[in-house]
Amino acid sequence: MGINIYGHYGLPILAFPTSCGDEHEQEGQGMIRTLSPYLDQGRIRIFCINGVQSDSFNNKGAHPFHRSWLQAQYDDYVASEVFPFIDSQCQTHGLAITTYGASLGAYHAANTLFK
Repeated sequence: MGINIYGHYGLPILAFPTSCGDEHEQEGQGMIRTLSPYLDQGRIRIFCINGVQSDSFNNKGAHPFHRSWLQAQYDDYVASEVFPFIDSQCQTHGLAITTYGASLGAYHAANTLFK
């Protein structure tokens, strides 16, 4: 899965895409441009990841068990691969990672934060 990184230093922020988005969505929708002063100053660093919504939540043709299993796999991927990757990129192990998203991405951001 793809990860786009914006900024060179700062508080790590993990951005989740909307139900039809991907790791390029934040830039395409203007969020990166809007936050560029903070990115340029090294106050934040944004990590945008892809999602599995089209194969899990939005795949009405798949069995509900398969959809929930795939979502659980995605949650595990975020916890076991994305978080350690962000830690290695920031070189500040244990630094809190902020999450955000819109639409279904907001669900993923909150779900990840609460876990």
